[in-house]
Amino acid sequence: MPSKIKGVPSRREERQSDRRQFIIAVARRSFLQDGYARTTMSGIAATLGGSKSTLWRYFPSKEELFTAVLDQATSEYHKRLCLILDPSEDVATAVERFCFNFLKTVTSADALSLYRLVVGEGARFPEIGQIYHARVQSVTNKILAHYFAKAMSCGSLREGNPLRLAQALRGLCISKVEDFLLSGATEIYRAEVIDSDVNEVRDIFLRAFARN
Repeated sequence: MPSKIKGVPSRREERQSDRRQFIIAVARRSFLQDGYARTTMSGIAATLGGSKSTLWRYFPSKEELFTAVLDQATSEYHKRLCLILDPSEDVATAVERFCFNFLKTVTSADALSLYRLVVGEGARFPEIGQIYHARVQSVTNKILAHYFAKAMSCGSLREGNPLRLAQALRGLCISKVEDFLLSGATEIYRAEVIDSDVNEVRDIFLRAFARN
């Protein structure tokens, strides 16, 4: 039998990865269609056509499965933020790009559905709010804070707590779309509105924190 090449997944590992992704896709559909409360591990196992023990080998709890759904939904977005927050570019450009990507993402259909799920059921199931904060909001804040720390060190921003600046910028962005997020609206958040919001948030943030 040929030895496994280092770094190349075996067929068994590929099958396991494919199975894991399929489970996450089924769970995501169930969470969004049925809600967190009505989604059960037994129901997901039945949809998958396997046993609960097989499902539990991949995800020992509904909380871990919900975490995986959030991670899959936000991984590309967080990777994109790391790329657009380029320390070699001026702060205004980086802040503008962040605001545009943030607002475009949070007002997308999938992100809206997940956000409204957490808001709607978070009081009954506080664990989903905690998971959402840890895997979505905190990760975004840390990426922003890392960029702001570098911007402070090169004199582009006033000295301060980078994490507080990250929270401030996220808060400004959220304030522009809060009514839309909570209203249950189903229409698309228009591109021209996003552009206007981006310009306003960028200007407010830079007036407060940029070095003159």
